[in-house]
Amino acid sequence: MVVASALRRFFTLAAMPELIPMLREDVQQALIASKGEFTNQSMQNMRKLDSFMKENLRYYPLASGVSFPPSTHDTPTLSAYGNEHDLAN
Repeated sequence: MVVASALRRFFTLAAMPELIPMLREDVQQALIASKGEFTNQSMQNMRKLDSFMKENLRYYPLASGVSFPPSTHDTPTLSAYGNEHDLAN
């Protein structure tokens, strides 16, 4: 399921290439602020990428019948991974 989820994000970017420069800039700015390190904080600073991932998960849920309404606060975030696995270590 993880592979299918990742592929769905790539397909969305392929269909909407105008998003790529904005997302790239978001990631670059977060990495500049963290001196090029992927850390929990740098992941939290990738707000546009986080929003893209949330909206994509809402539009294309991981499983049939599962969706995240816009008002839901428990949607997966980029920082959710970093909370348990600090990428700098």
